[in-house]
Amino acid sequence: MLPASLLVLLAALPAPDASLDAPAPTGVWLGAELGLGVIDDDPVVAASAGVGIEHELLALHLRVPVALRLVDLEPREPATPAACTILRCAEWVEGGALSAAALSRLLDEARVGHAGDLVHARAGTLFSSLGAGQLVDHYTNAADWDRRHTGAYAELNSGVRGVGAQAIVGNLLAPAELFAARVAARPLLDTAAEGLGARLLGRMELGVELAGDAVAPAGIATDATGALLPNAATRPLLAGAAQLAWPLLDDGTLQLEPWLGASVVSGLVAREGAAPGSGAGAALGLAVTADLALAALRLEGRVVADGPGHRSSVFSTLYDLDRRRVLELGGALRDTGVVELPAPGGFGGRVGAELRVLDLVRVGTMMHVDPVVQASRLEASLDVGAGPVRVGARVIERAVTTPAAIGSFPERSLGVLEASWVFLAPFSVHARWLHAPRLAAPAPRVDDDVVVGVACNLVLAPAS
Repeated sequence: MLPASLLVLLAALPAPDASLDAPAPTGVWLGAELGLGVIDDDPVVAASAGVGIEHELLALHLRVPVALRLVDLEPREPATPAACTILRCAEWVEGGALSAAALSRLLDEARVGHAGDLVHARAGTLFSSLGAGQLVDHYTNAADWDRRHTGAYAELNSGVRGVGAQAIVGNLLAPAELFAARVAARPLLDTAAEGLGARLLGRMELGVELAGDAVAPAGIATDATGALLPNAATRPLLAGAAQLAWPLLDDGTLQLEPWLGASVVSGLVAREGAAPGSGAGAALGLAVTADLALAALRLEGRVVADGPGHRSSVFSTLYDLDRRRVLELGGALRDTGVVELPAPGGFGGRVGAELRVLDLVRVGTMMHVDPVVQASRLEASLDVGAGPVRVGARVIERAVTTPAAIGSFPERSLGVLEASWVFLAPFSVHARWLHAPRLAAPAPRVDDDVVVGVACNLVLAPAS
């Protein structure tokens, strides 16, 4: 079983059970892992122990991961406190002390209900979007793995005229850093009405959303390790959006959903040295889905128009990094964060495709072209779940501006590959490769972590 905190980055499908109708196990969950590998260029022994509860209605997993350094190679980690000469402390110690943020990472996963239920909530590591991603677009609070946060996501699905709501907090200990909410409804839906016209009107969905970072770092706000300075200046980065989606076909093999959106953003600068202001933008998109007997194919495209001082999808996958320092096209990091990055406006767009084969395979790709070229990105993902075998991978390349840049893996690119095999329940072997930015270091850099190990995960059911 792979840690939920990493699986959320993969957005992986659930691994099929030997019996598709088998109920989920209920009881006390116990987990342990032991592995060898390389983390932050040092050979380590990685171990973890976890305890929690499993139930159809809720789940809670607490996990303590530690990495014991076999050899401390360059660049060396400061030995403060002294235990850090052996114990890898980068994800536990900030400013020479155990932080509340680090302790919150003991929460591996918490869940109430399931997606689509009347009420569903989860806490831990997030990988979430709101609506079509006009504001919050595949946001994760674990892009900088050593400084990942514990966040929360909640949704309400009333079933009355399609009314539903979603809310996200990126960091429960600092909710002002990323917060977002969306409310959507189908105001013309009448379940008692008959006829093609009534069904067509009932499909129309209106959605509004709000997102923001009330304390986005302004000016030079970080030290050499990427940590925020104690009295750094901040200013609010706030955004709102509205969306009209109207599925023209959604009852058969072919589904067709055009949508139109408008948004406003306040807190960005239109050009270098300009005062912060507000800007507006618009997007027009189309999603086409073909549901076949054994597979489903979804194609998506959109055109985006940003005015000066406006950025679409500003709270994207690597926002937690961008808010502190933004990647330049040459590969260096700016001294300032996203609110100081000029947003001159212009046209952009996105194309994407996703193929699902039963509940076994999902493969997807997406190219996002942004008027702010540092935000252009290419994504690809693969998930396989076949009985006891599970594989998941996701790659995000930032600042991709030409075909020749594909595969260059510049700074702030993100790559995750995980695989596990339950060879004899409850025992499994697993492997993980993580290519991610590491800012909690003497110099910003990207390196590769590789860990291979064994795990035991079991649920002790109460006596009947």
